[in-house]
Amino acid sequence: FINLISSESNEVCNREDKRTIAPEHVLKALEVLGFGKYIEEVYAAYEQHKIETLDSLKGGKWSNGAEMTEEEAVAEQQRMFAEARARMNGGAVAPKQPDPDPSLES
Repeated sequence: FINLISSESNEVCNREDKRTIAPEHVLKALEVLGFGKYIEEVYAAYEQHKIETLDSLKGGKWSNGAEMTEEEAVAEQQRMFAEARARMNGGAVAPKQPDPDPSLES
């Protein structure tokens, strides 16, 4: 499925004489291939991604300037995957896990 959408997105991009596939190309590919019923959900996910990206670029999630440990990064990645799965499986978002208390680490 991903390969099919990617290939058609590339074709749409080429027809527009562009060199980089943009989100609009993916949306058009979904329409061309008969997957129009997914366009609204894909667009909503794209909009959410833009919001999250802007928040992280502004320092929203890790604004204290401290580097994350590998364990913290893995935990954050797993939390984000769980949220994405929850959105795909019914629209519910898993609650954010509280940050571990650094004083409890040994």
